[in-house]
Amino acid sequence: MIPLSYKRIIFKNNALVFSIKSGDYSIMLKDVFAMGYKKVTFKNYLTMFKGERMGLGILYIATKDAKKRCDIIQIRIPYKELLKIPKEWFDKIEMFEYGKYMKIYKIMYK
Repeated sequence: MIPLSYKRIIFKNNALVFSIKSGDYSIMLKDVFAMGYKKVTFKNYLTMFKGERMGLGILYIATKDAKKRCDIIQIRIPYKELLKIPKEWFDKIEMFEYGKYMKIYKIMYK
């Protein structure tokens, strides 16, 4: 997985722009396959012991080109900052619930 900080990320209406050591990159909204987020709560913290490997307070973004877990972008972002992103992006995010199958699992658990 590619770990990023939300402070280095810019959410635009149709693109996500982030910078890493090797340069600036962007992901178009139409290229996103799935997004998942696990909010920091006591109940979600306890589910980590039951085998769910999604971390707390992390937004996972998988593009249509992602074939394995290391192709997923991982952004550590507090929930209050997640609420500030554009509506187009927020509507695509699947919130974690224990026992619910998420689209991003297709790539995470191959």
